[in-house]
Amino acid sequence: LYSIGDGVITTDPDGIITRMNRVAEDLTEWNQEEAVGRRLQEVVQLRDINTGAHVVCSLEIILEIARDSNDGVSGEAREMITRRGRKRFVSENGAPIRTADYAISGGVVVFRDISNQLSMQRELHESQRILAMVLDNAPIGVGAFTRRGEFMYANPMLCQMLGYSAMQLRRQRFDAMVHQDDLRRNLRSFRRLMMGTKSESFEIRYLTRSGELRYAELSGGGVDAEQVHDRQGFVVVIIQDITDIKRAERESLEKE
Repeated sequence: LYSIGDGVITTDPDGIITRMNRVAEDLTEWNQEEAVGRRLQEVVQLRDINTGAHVVCSLEIILEIARDSNDGVSGEAREMITRRGRKRFVSENGAPIRTADYAISGGVVVFRDISNQLSMQRELHESQRILAMVLDNAPIGVGAFTRRGEFMYANPMLCQMLGYSAMQLRRQRFDAMVHQDDLRRNLRSFRRLMMGTKSESFEIRYLTRSGELRYAELSGGGVDAEQVHDRQGFVVVIIQDITDIKRAERESLEKE
């Protein structure tokens, strides 16, 4: 009770606090001497994370419904309001305490501080949202495909450049859209790109869905997925269309 890293509070069958460990004291900002003898709902103030509405601690529900059940209750993530009005985010798990003859002698609830975890999740979600906005509005094509050349992702500009929808591209291979002469000429670069050994940058000609041949500058590299054992690494490429630049260069040479 006193050595684990989570907050633990025990009560009698009526929800009156009988004991709490130091982690629970830190979480609630109540010390054990003051909390013992008080009702759980007086010491533990919980709110719904999304609505801010007051919610009942899972142990209070257990003490009402567990007289015919031995199951505990795992509560959702909650916002805890401490004695001094501070906000903490916790997960809770409650269970009844029973005697040998199966009578309820009290209850126990365990609180885990997930403030840092929830903050990291929100930061990650915000970063993903910002990245999605950047990719969706980028003026250049950005794509990702497997080491076998199968498309995994294409941003709107790349879809526009190639003339396919994102769903249609998932059934396509990247190398099928590159001019075969350019595949042969840049074979080593393509192999290094697919193997993900280092970043590569070279010029290609690509074919749109309508069959139009256009020029592009391709750069990219491999991304490892070693943290996910059932997935292999993939390749990310940035493709900038330079057809107009090439056309202007030819016209300039012709004029000269």
